[in-house]
Amino acid sequence: MNMDYNQIQLGKIRSIDYKKGVGEITTNIQNFMFTIDNILTKEKLCIGDVVRFRGELVQNVPKAFFVDKVK
Repeated sequence: MNMDYNQIQLGKIRSIDYKKGVGEITTNIQNFMFTIDNILTKEKLCIGDVVRFRGELVQNVPKAFFVDKVK
């Protein structure tokens, strides 16, 4: 299946580690890695939180940018 990158997507936090500064978002199509520097929301994110983000393919790795919690 072809993924449209550079578009706003919805997903759930699959994992997040504030000490290491990384996390993973899952959608119904694939998983995206992100760093805590890419989080827009001031609230602490937890596993299972629904977020919106922009997905990009960076060196063949799906990455999430502008991660924001859906309220």
